[in-house]
Amino acid sequence: MNQYVLGIDVGTTGAKAILLSASGEIKGSGYEEYSCDYPCPGWVEQDADALAHAALRVCAEAVTQAGVSPEEVVSLAVSSQRDCAIFVDASDRPMKMISWQDSRADAEMSRIEREIGADSFYELFGAPISSIWILPKILWVQKHDPVLWSRTVRIVQLQDYILKVLGADGYYADEPDAAFWCMWETDARRWSSDTIERFGIGKERLPKVTASGTAVGTVCAEAAAKIGISKRALLCVGGGDQNCASVGAGAVTPGMAAISIGTAGLVAVFSNKRFRDPKRKVMVTNSVVHGNWQIEGNQHAGASVLRWFRDEIALYDKIEAEKSGESPYDRINKMIAESPPGGRGLVFLPYFASAGSPRYNPHARGSLLGLTFMHGRKDIARAIVEGITLDLKDILVSIREAGVGVDRIRIMGGATRSDIWNQLQADCYGCTVETVKTTDAALMGAALCALVGAGIYPEVRSASEAIVKVNRVYEPDADMTAFYDESYEIYCDAYEALSSGSNVFRSIAERQKQIEE
Repeated sequence: MNQYVLGIDVGTTGAKAILLSASGEIKGSGYEEYSCDYPCPGWVEQDADALAHAALRVCAEAVTQAGVSPEEVVSLAVSSQRDCAIFVDASDRPMKMISWQDSRADAEMSRIEREIGADSFYELFGAPISSIWILPKILWVQKHDPVLWSRTVRIVQLQDYILKVLGADGYYADEPDAAFWCMWETDARRWSSDTIERFGIGKERLPKVTASGTAVGTVCAEAAAKIGISKRALLCVGGGDQNCASVGAGAVTPGMAAISIGTAGLVAVFSNKRFRDPKRKVMVTNSVVHGNWQIEGNQHAGASVLRWFRDEIALYDKIEAEKSGESPYDRINKMIAESPPGGRGLVFLPYFASAGSPRYNPHARGSLLGLTFMHGRKDIARAIVEGITLDLKDILVSIREAGVGVDRIRIMGGATRSDIWNQLQADCYGCTVETVKTTDAALMGAALCALVGAGIYPEVRSASEAIVKVNRVYEPDADMTAFYDESYEIYCDAYEALSSGSNVFRSIAERQKQIEE
């Protein structure tokens, strides 16, 4: 009998699934788009149940498209957006899901720093203090929504909740995602009892943390029927989307970096050694490859900013593209190609969901500087793509300055469908970059976990090395690298001008906060 596995990725803006053969061939796929809710400026929420059922539907689509028998699908694993807090009641009903993009808990940062200290916090959890982690979100709920807190029996992340919907007998978290609680000691791989008790959270509310690729049960009858697979199919612990994406891109040896531009952005470097950044600018999570680490910096709003441009600024182009059967992003790529490097002097800061690594500024906002009457949509499109890439360069620079060597870069995410953006990345980073044949690396990473859980491969590294293949190599142009090095300096100056001194970012954020009041 042939053996296939399902890799599922439940992201911020859509759910996807692939059906993968044991040899690494994609036999079927599914996709469904959805949206976020924005109740107030800086707040981002989603419906966990809606996302879980979208996951079921895309799995069914992938299985149907492949035309395989139910018994041939032997396991599945989930990759999901990281750092989401789902508050669950006694009936396992999700009452609220606060997204990773949510920055409402900025006041809670002061309490955490007061009670733990920035140095101790980073030493324990491998993360600088930030409003986006799960701990400050919990503290916000305790203070501002005591009714919700009183009804909360479990707090879980999205992967944990989806596994439960699929039939798991409890809530199982993956090691890589656990870092985002900032109650999980990434080196000791255990919950911090002191932190949990200090903030009155209760360990009984938290999931059981398990290594990626671990089988934790079988699919329940209801989910199996909806997907079209056997009840004997194994449920396997996957990982956070960006951790899965790294192994799905083949970044499983020291010195290899994976740079992703999806809804968010990520720069991640594989490490087989414990690491802490003396400047506390980069985050350290556990790797999907058990016993190892991932050194990373996160961009809160990556290609989602380009999606905003598509829907709000280039709506006419989007409509015309859809009429002709063309992808709106192909139209946008043409715009970018028709604007010169630098977008004729525009500078774009992509902080639509605040600033992530290495700035960690909850007050930062998206900014477009240098506009004149000569600028049009093409220049703005170019500036947005360059701004997203320069922000990723900012993360890469901080990782290298921390003493982490990077000698190879794999790029991944939906942005890799754009040849012009791929070359722009090579030029901007001043480094050879490679794409992989499966552009959606997070899906591949989830499928690798499912292969390991089913016993088809002994561990995730060997599965990645056997299946992940390079598609194309992009070499940097020295002149363009020099141009983007100069652009990077301007980018950093623009950030400093808006964040220090008169602190324009803070003033704007406070003005926007008045809306929620």
